[in-house]
Amino acid sequence: MCGETASAVGFLIRISFLVAALVALPAAAEPAGVERRIDGRVLRVTVTLCQMKPRGCAGYLVLELNRLGRRQQVMVQVRMGVPIRHEDDYVLLATLPGSAVSVVHVTEKGAIVARSIEVTDIASP
Repeated sequence: MCGETASAVGFLIRISFLVAALVALPAAAEPAGVERRIDGRVLRVTVTLCQMKPRGCAGYLVLELNRLGRRQQVMVQVRMGVPIRHEDDYVLLATLPGSAVSVVHVTEKGAIVARSIEVTDIASP
């Protein structure tokens, strides 16, 4: 009976490690050029260049995701020309902290690169 219990426990431990590894797969494991969507809340923004016009800002944002009940933070690169919209209006990158967003992105050289950002819930000032 002890041998069966130990075997079952060992099996469960191996399965839990496998599930954890699959959940934690890095963005680099995704094929380059394939568009994906992630939804999360913007924790912070770093603007590296801004012309103060729609689609005129570049930088990075840190998103907090809730995956399988676990919080995870990811950095998203935002290049010049990426549309950031809330309904029919354009939004500046610097105004995003606290907002809920949906980001269409690709993975390039292991980095998450935004193709478009839709603001689903604007943070209150």
